[in-house]
Amino acid sequence: MVNAKFIALRYLIIPTKQTPVEKYLEDIEKPDEYYPETPEGKRKLFEDTFLKEVLEYKRYKSEYAILGVYPITKDRYIGKLAKKMKRNEDIRKGDDTIKQELEIHPPCEFICDLKTQVFGLRKRSIVFDSEKAVSELLSEMASSRTLSYGYVVKFEPIPDKQAFWKVINGAKHIHSVKFTLNAPNLLGSDEECKDSLRNLKSRFNITAVDVKLENNEGSLKISEKEPVITHYVNYTEFGQGNWTVETDKNKFISSSDKIFTVTEDAKNFGDVANGIVDKMNENANKTPENNGDKNEPETIHPEDQETLL
Repeated sequence: MVNAKFIALRYLIIPTKQTPVEKYLEDIEKPDEYYPETPEGKRKLFEDTFLKEVLEYKRYKSEYAILGVYPITKDRYIGKLAKKMKRNEDIRKGDDTIKQELEIHPPCEFICDLKTQVFGLRKRSIVFDSEKAVSELLSEMASSRTLSYGYVVKFEPIPDKQAFWKVINGAKHIHSVKFTLNAPNLLGSDEECKDSLRNLKSRFNITAVDVKLENNEGSLKISEKEPVITHYVNYTEFGQGNWTVETDKNKFISSSDKIFTVTEDAKNFGDVANGIVDKMNENANKTPENNGDKNEPETIHPEDQETLL
């Protein structure tokens, strides 16, 4: 048994005005007809470009790849995010010992739920050093494929529910609170907040809004009874933004520091993957309202599985 922590992320698929300059599916001449700006179109785009194609990516001096992806239900895929590394090992040849450089690819298992856009990823420091770093990496990897179709993908950590209020209630001083709210991208998040952001998006073509409340003396008043704050918190808890609290001067706590995690046996990942993402969906304000009934996911049997990468 190998106990491992899996972090909860949510990805957003955001239209961009950049003109498509490259097509990754050679047989598609008019990508807009195949990937319209609808939930179904964006889902198909992400599935085709991130989960069904070989994806290798170089970031700074490191190389990464999405490997071994296959469906376990009609809406869920499991796979691995791997990092290319080199390691020196002592190799015996007769009476001599020589050093030989070997290439290794340590993986992080993941499960992706296409319905809720929740992405559960095993936490391994050998592959990534922080939740923020891996969110940026995955965003860049996915966007490298979707940008040519007029979309970018943004991965956001999903904070542990009630983490914000635990920070607020446990702080002696609060100097500032900042919310970054991404433009509406999912059904099921806080409706009032989403409606306000949708209005701003239609008027100004925004992709995100920053809201900052500040008191230089550290006596900022933040209450659960204040509807506006509650809407912002609910929105970020759903994985559509982030928050940062300054409790003491220059001491910051962010939603990325309070990411929701699930501990499971990584050795039997295929058997526990559905349970991992179910817990993540429950934490992130449960399944979005457009997902229909809450029956068990339709399982694809092993004989029907096909390795896609």
